[in-house]
Amino acid sequence: MRRKTQEEIAKLREEGVVLHNHHVVPRHAGGTDEPGNLVLLTVEEHAEAHKALYEKHGRTEDKLAWLGLAGMIGQEELFLERSRLGGYKSNIGDIMRGKEFSEDHRRKLAEKANNRAKIRCPLCGVSATKQMLVRHHGEGKCNVEPDLSAPRTCKDCGETKSLADFAQRGRKQNGHRTYKNSCKACENKRRQARRARKRN
Repeated sequence: MRRKTQEEIAKLREEGVVLHNHHVVPRHAGGTDEPGNLVLLTVEEHAEAHKALYEKHGRTEDKLAWLGLAGMIGQEELFLERSRLGGYKSNIGDIMRGKEFSEDHRRKLAEKANNRAKIRCPLCGVSATKQMLVRHHGEGKCNVEPDLSAPRTCKDCGETKSLADFAQRGRKQNGHRTYKNSCKACENKRRQARRARKRN
């Protein structure tokens, strides 16, 4: 792979050509960000370089990079495929955890979060942001359909009943409906007792 001269780089940039930093030895194969491992390529050259790496080594990461750069697969599909390979961190929120923000900054963050595009999980059909999809969905992570015939023991009456006999929680966790630890009969008794106390 020939490195471009400074004159060639300057000319391409004047013409408005987008240049990418390509890792000669990819990061997923142990490559570093040292200048000797980086080479400036056009988007087309970058796609061809990853195609050549895939044909030589057969690594899925190079195949995805090639197909993504060549425009053969979209960003959503690329993101899902990379997340299945473990290419994105599962602890995405850890770097922000514990930081304090002003009320104005929190409001802006909330507005930005509400405007994020959502992707449908191919396994369970729940729509979620890219970050939540990577964290809580995919093989072995999302509950496709809860088994309503699965046994569960009620914490109040101690009887073992099927999940269908338990009350659902009002909010969803990870995009999926969760169930209370009390059966519907015990929940109704508790509700009736509360109403009786309010009347008296």
